[in-house]
Amino acid sequence: MSTDLRHYLEQVITENSSLQLSSVMPGLSQMGRLGVQDIYVPLTLDPGGLTVETVLEQHQRTVILGEPGSGKTLLLKYLARSLALTSLKRQGWIPILIRAHEIARILYSFNTDLPFAGILEEYQRAYYPDLPERLLPSQFESGRCALLLDGLDEVPESARPRIAHYIETTAAQFAQNRYLVTCRSAAYAPVRLSNFAEFSVRGLDDEALARFVDLYSSALAGNRVSNDIVNALSQNADIKALASNPLLLTILIITFYNHRRLPEQKAELYRSMVYTLLEGREYSKGLPAQIPIRLEEIEQALARVAWQMQLERRESLNQQEFTDLLKDEVRVRTPEKLSGDLLRFISERGGLLIDVAPNTMGFAHRSFQEYFAAHWLVSRQEKDLRKYVRQYADDPYWRGVFIFTAELLSDAAPLIEALLDDVPVGVRESKAIYAGRDEATGVSRVRYRLALIDDCAASARQLPDSLRIRLEKAMARSRPGIARSPVVWGSDGELLTRAMSAHQLGNTRLAADLYTQWLDRSAPQGGSESDSSQIAEVEYRLGNCLLELDRSHDALEVLQSAEARFRQQGNPERRADALLTLGIVYQRLTDYELARWHYKDAQRLYQRLNSRGGIAAAQANLGRLEFETGSFERAERHLREAIEYYLLARDETNANQLRTLLDGARERHARRIGQKREIT
Repeated sequence: MSTDLRHYLEQVITENSSLQLSSVMPGLSQMGRLGVQDIYVPLTLDPGGLTVETVLEQHQRTVILGEPGSGKTLLLKYLARSLALTSLKRQGWIPILIRAHEIARILYSFNTDLPFAGILEEYQRAYYPDLPERLLPSQFESGRCALLLDGLDEVPESARPRIAHYIETTAAQFAQNRYLVTCRSAAYAPVRLSNFAEFSVRGLDDEALARFVDLYSSALAGNRVSNDIVNALSQNADIKALASNPLLLTILIITFYNHRRLPEQKAELYRSMVYTLLEGREYSKGLPAQIPIRLEEIEQALARVAWQMQLERRESLNQQEFTDLLKDEVRVRTPEKLSGDLLRFISERGGLLIDVAPNTMGFAHRSFQEYFAAHWLVSRQEKDLRKYVRQYADDPYWRGVFIFTAELLSDAAPLIEALLDDVPVGVRESKAIYAGRDEATGVSRVRYRLALIDDCAASARQLPDSLRIRLEKAMARSRPGIARSPVVWGSDGELLTRAMSAHQLGNTRLAADLYTQWLDRSAPQGGSESDSSQIAEVEYRLGNCLLELDRSHDALEVLQSAEARFRQQGNPERRADALLTLGIVYQRLTDYELARWHYKDAQRLYQRLNSRGGIAAAQANLGRLEFETGSFERAERHLREAIEYYLLARDETNANQLRTLLDGARERHARRIGQKREIT
């Protein structure tokens, strides 16, 4: 090995041995640099549950997809360092880590197309000026390099197709090299790279989460209190779900250090996380001079944005829509300019607002949108609060907003009273409230409302005794099994046995009737954890029966109750099954957005459980949904991955069944492309 090449590899090792935290979470530069080897947790890639080293070894051309904050950039830094260390010891791949937007910048600075060797010449001059001319181009042309291209999604949208084609052409021309490209999932579909294997970053499972916390807590604070953080996360299932994303988990860790605890109240935790992201040295140094508003005003402006998104059932807005909403809320000088500055300030902090597609932004996690929407609702007068309760209380899309609202209100009694006002004294009176529905459906809606009330009451800071008595009476007079409290299931084991036998024999109607009778005999009198587990299982079985009988509305409420119980019990396997079935229900009801959301939630749980069959089922359902909605390209991707997982699970039957649907998706996609060409 030449001295010059050794010098280059040593520089790569030095450059990629540490990570400036502000590079992934701007606004936290006070945390300094962290050693990559000290904080890196090996990420698992799907399909197959592979490591990045295995993927690089098995595939010459690879794309790694992931959501914002999933750890793609850190993964490439770790890989570049690892390859360089290996190459110093023995012959191996020479890493070249370059941002995709840098390729675009160099390419567009020339009037004519530039061969990739020319790109590398310009790159070397800019970043490694002490190296001999053409060192990197010559290594690349000899086929000894691993080209690591980070952030294809960061290339401007207008230039992205050209850069994607350029990468494809280069990979075909210099086929002996290895190519690994990262991209955010939402930005990849329009520019899919031909002949590149596709993998997705899996969320952190419990083991990886614990390791991540241990490493980061040591690196950030110099002491080990990781067990305290893990325990704090494990006490709240909703918060733990956030922690599967490395970026959000980092925010939680830093929030823990700021407060030496994670706030017990969910709304308090989210407020702490928001201020962790927006505060810091940069805020005190730069923002007031540019944008003379307080953090509380920024919070209110984001609340206005989230409220509008919630009303329109959207999880993203284009940048102009964001800017216009901020302008309407923030009353400062020259609002057109300042609202744009404010949007850039918030988005550049990282972690709160993210790019979900080209020129399109959304909150990093749906729960942030719910938190800010609740913040807006709290600011409304009691009259408006009652109006919104009547409009949205029975819509599952709004459930999280109302629970956050109950916690944020200094006095949640008006909210609880508004929710209770529409609940009949007894089950049979529900027909008067839900006109046009049969009694069974009316009961179902009442059950959902009471479950929401119970969650809101549990989140409220305090409630007057008179209201609590009224709440208890409503729960007692309604169909059993709604309250969060454990329930005792009846001693009629024979009834349950008959129900399960009927279900197995295919007598779905009888099974549904018997399961319902068994649940009706249960009473909210307090019971064991095992009793609650059995109730959840019966509710899940009943939900499947109701789905088979085409009673989708009834199935929805029963399955929601089952999923909530599985979540509270810490039963991820059954919870994933319930989420998958809920997705089917929502698809039946043509609520495709919620169907897609539940399928993806189920998929994430199956991935943590390493359940190949479960992942395959979730991907298959996503494929069927996209096919049904006419998104044939996305249908192709999901169906292809589902088939791969079914084969890994040795399920030839389901794999073969999907191949016909995959062929249909490919045919329709090709036909659509042909039609577009004819038009042009």
